[in-house]
Order: sequence, then structure tokens, then C-alpha cells
Amino acid sequence: MSHRQTLQPVAQPAGLPEECGPVVVTRPAAWGPTEIARARRYAEAGGAVVVPVADRPSSDEAGVMAGWLDLLGVTRGPDLPAAEVVVEPVPHTVTRNIVPTVLDLGSAPHDARRLRTAAMTTVEAIPVLTTPLGLQDHTLVSERPMGSGRVVGVAVPGWLDLPAVHAVRRVVDRLARQAYDSAATTSLGLGIVGYGQHGGMGWLHGRACGEVEGLHLAAIAELDQHRLSDASERFPEASPHTRIESLLADDSVDVVVVATPPSTHYELTCRVIEAGRHVVVEKPLCFTAAEADDLIGRAASAGVTLTVHQNRRWDADYRAISRLIRSGRLGEVFNIETFVGSFEHPCTLWHSDREVSGGRLYDWGAHLIDQILQLFGGAAPTVVAATGHKRVWHDVTNLDQVRVRMRFADGREAEFLDSDVLAVRRPKYLVQGTRGTVVGEYQPVVEERVTADHGYQLTEHHHAEGPARLRFAEHHTGWGLQDTVVPGLPAASFPFHRALADHLQLGDAVPVDPAGVRTVIAVLEAATVSARDGGRPVELVEPSGDQ
Repeated sequence: MSHRQTLQPVAQPAGLPEECGPVVVTRPAAWGPTEIARARRYAEAGGAVVVPVADRPSSDEAGVMAGWLDLLGVTRGPDLPAAEVVVEPVPHTVTRNIVPTVLDLGSAPHDARRLRTAAMTTVEAIPVLTTPLGLQDHTLVSERPMGSGRVVGVAVPGWLDLPAVHAVRRVVDRLARQAYDSAATTSLGLGIVGYGQHGGMGWLHGRACGEVEGLHLAAIAELDQHRLSDASERFPEASPHTRIESLLADDSVDVVVVATPPSTHYELTCRVIEAGRHVVVEKPLCFTAAEADDLIGRAASAGVTLTVHQNRRWDADYRAISRLIRSGRLGEVFNIETFVGSFEHPCTLWHSDREVSGGRLYDWGAHLIDQILQLFGGAAPTVVAATGHKRVWHDVTNLDQVRVRMRFADGREAEFLDSDVLAVRRPKYLVQGTRGTVVGEYQPVVEERVTADHGYQLTEHHHAEGPARLRFAEHHTGWGLQDTVVPGLPAASFPFHRALADHLQLGDAVPVDPAGVRTVIAVLEAATVSARDGGRPVELVEPSGDQ
């Protein structure tokens, strides 16, 4: 749920809704004492009223603002000097997973990144977000409980409109939704279906529960007894199960992760939803758009959350490219190409078996095509065409190479290439815009060590596990190209799981909207058909709005 969907901006007193929903008073000086008293009653009845105090009132408005400050339980001193604003969370349920950060105003000139915040001091309110300036902490966001509701003060100018103040909006949004009752402080039990091998996805989800506030590992279901024994040894706090039925009968399980091979995702997810549990599905969500539509509809009818562990959305290289695009420095992006692969034998696990994996595209394609669509703002292509080759590796059933081309309604285009028969590795990313181009080159991930017993040892990890080295070439008229090395933009550890807990307990947005993943599945399905038919273009039909 986004901030603008949650908070209702109102300028005049008449704008207060009949029901006690959260509102933002955008022009507090337009309200008189009678209306401020009405806002107090509104909060006492269970509403949330958010009041900006960053703008210094005129002499004519001083009396009205004094009434608001009294309601907020704060005082307002002189404006603070213009400076970069460091946001520091005060321990509070609504500041969970908010890390100290400098407000980012993107590509604005350096001087424009300095904000002049108000010197707000809490009296009867409590500080929620603060900023240090001149060796003193100043309150940026305050909260004052009032009856069954609350009033919230915000001392950051333009916080409602500036995209750079995400941390401020996120906290205010949580306060306004009063998202910190007992349910928000009770840890959710996570159940894993399909632990797999040590170091696999089941192990990763178990580790996340040990680091993310709001989640704990409650149960693990695994058919293989050896793997289940390994899971119990590593996670003794989780109850072991050999069948999904017994895990779903465990009342300590609130959320279920389906981490089994892809051919089982649809059936198992249906059973989890039927049991009334929230469900996280490993990618790919399923094999067909019709299955995706069915799962989304079932979850909505059951009133449970359905989301997909598209963990590559938090990769440092992808996040850096996304930020460049949002800043406008690339101009209008019109072509994106992604690649994964080399010349080596495919793995001999289920990933290389067409019947279990869904085919080559459903492995890395589920990640990199998802990234393409996200970088294009979630738009779906209108035409998909794919070609495949089976020429070298005949002991596995997946194709050796597959290439997917996508064309969008406005003329933009994209390509994804996945190959086990390409001896000279292509860049992971090539993103073209009307102002510049980004190229992401794979770099080897190796560990070197020398030991007394074994001497020199070299360990190579999969090249795609490390972030690509990003180069941004920007064109300047009359000057030429300016090359820049772009650092990655890392996320906090286990960002998906943090977002999952915050969604289920604090009402934040779902970490990965299954509707967007449905588009990815539709592209993968169309590409599979196209490759089977020799590259025949397949038109993509998006679902109607009533589905």
C-alpha cells in the first residue's frame, strides 16, 4: 500500500472524511481554533491527523499555528540552517527496518540537496525520527497519542511530494495507519516447504528468520530424511515434518515458503492458500499466466498475502541501474539487453530438466526478464519472439541456448540471452537511453588461499553471484562522452524478508506484487511457445481489469 493510497491530503476543515481515516492537513494556517478542536475530536475518535510544521507562519498565521503546535504537543524554534538532513530513527515499532540515512534528493545540484528544517522540540509528544545538527538532536517526526487515535507532526519541508524522503513518508504512513498494535510486535512463524540441500533456498529462508525482526522459523517440511535431519540440526527451533499436510496443521505457522522445484509450485501454493496461510513462492511462481491468475484470485478470495521471492530485485548492480534511470541521467530508456551464461556443462540437478524446471527460460529468465520489465516501469511487451538451440549438451533436456526478444507498444525493445555454449561472455547489462548508456560487465568471483596441507587453492563461484562492474557513458553536447564507474547500491541483509514482515505486521506494501510477476510468467510462457515454433512472434495479451 503506497503512501498516497493511505493518506488523504486535506487543505480545508471541510476536507475531514466522515470516517476516521488518516489525513494530512496540507494548509494548517487555513484552519481556525474551532476547526483545530474538531481535528482533536477526530483524532480522539480513532483518526490520525498529520500536520506539517516546516513552513514558518506569517504574523497573521502565528496564532493558528500556535494552536496546532499545542495540539501536536511540540514547540517550534527558529529554522535550522540549510543542511544535508541525516534521518535517525528513535526506537519504536514504526521505525523498524529504518536505518540512519541522508535524505537523497537524487540528481539535484549539491546546494539543492540541503533542506531547511524546522527546529521542532517535543513537549507532550514523543520523537520518532530525529536529525543531528550542531551536536544536538532535532525532531523531524513526532507522535502524540490522543484518545484512540494520534496526531503527527512533520518538520521536513515538501515531505509529501519529494521522492527523496522515502524514510520519512514510510514512518509517517505507519503512524497514520496506527500500525503498531500487538499484532505488529508478535513474531510471525515461518514454515518452509522443501528445505533442499544445505546452502539452498530453504537454508537461506531459515537464516533470514534469525536476523529479521518479526519472523521466526517455526517448521520445516522435507521429504528427504537426510535433508530433514540436516535442517533439524541447523535449525533445532523448527518442528520437522515429512508432509506438507502436517506442516499446515501446525498452528505456529503463519507464513509458508514454497521452496520446492518449480513443477510443484502451483499445486502446493493452492494448498497453502486453501489452508488460510500467507504464502511466499520461490521463482518462478508457476508455468503459465492462467495459473498465475488463478493463484492471485485464490489468494484475494482467501484474504491472504501471495508474494514471490524475486530476490534479484535487491541486487546491488540492478539497484544502481534502476537509480540511474529514475534520476533521469540516462534520458528515455529505449533498449535493454541482459545476458547470463558461458561455455560449460549445465548443472545436473533439476534446474536442467525441462519437465521439472519448466525449461531453460524459467531459471535465470525469471530473474533477468523480471528486471527488464521493472526497469521499463512494469510495462508488458506486446510481442515476444524467442529462438533456441540444442547442439552440445544432450544429457540434459533443457536447451543449450535461448534468446528472447521483446517489443513494447511504444517502440521500446529488450533482449535476454541465456547460453551454455558462449565461450566469450557478453555483458550482463546493456541499457541504452537518449542521454547515455550503461554497460555491466561480469567479474570473476574467486577465492585464493595457500594452506600447509594443500598448498595453493582456487575456488571459483558462479559468475552471476557477484555484482557486475557498471560503466555509465553520458553524452554532453559540444563536449562528447563522459565515462563514469558506477558503484553498486547494496541493500540491507535479507531485504525481501524484512519487507515481508513489515507488510504483514505494519501494513507496508507487499515485497513483490504477484501481478507484476504474472507479466513475467506470461513472457516466459510466450517465449517458450515461440522457441518451440521456430521463433514465431507471439502477441502478449494482458488480463482485463476485471480479472
